[in-house]
This record gives sequence, C-alpha cells and structure tokens, in this order.
Amino acid sequence: MIKDEESQTGEKSHLAYDVSRSQALENDKVMKIFVKRLKDLRAVTEKFVSAIMSTLAKFPYGLRYICSEIKGNLMVFFFSN
Repeated sequence: MIKDEESQTGEKSHLAYDVSRSQALENDKVMKIFVKRLKDLRAVTEKFVSAIMSTLAKFPYGLRYICSEIKGNLMVFFFSN
C-alpha cells in the first residue's frame, strides 16, 4: 500500500514502514483492504469446500477415511486446551 501510494504521487508516504499488525489495522485504508481481502478469501474458500462436498459421494471410501482421520487430528491439535 505504501509503495503504491509513493508510485502514484511521486512523493514519500506519510505512513511508517515498521508498524505492528494492530497499528496497521488502525489505519482506515488498511482496514478496508484487509476486510475486502478477507471477504474474497472466504468466498474462494466457500467455493472450494462446496466443490469438494458436491463430489463427496464419488470419493473412494479409503480417501474419505483418511480425510476423516486428518480432520480429527487437526481438531485435537488446534482446539485442545
């Protein structure tokens, strides 16, 4: 975003380069870009999951079992206290 601004205006940006994530999100432009990209990511993810789920009946049982085991292990890894 900073490089784009500097390229368009030809002047040094007033924004600092070395900021934390929380400081960057305090900027309205950054927040708008972040929200837009997050919505785009969710839309692509939804399409991906829908495509997989619509062909689930065609998946071989062994592959479904492996996926089920991976899901179970990921749930334990990420959501265990």
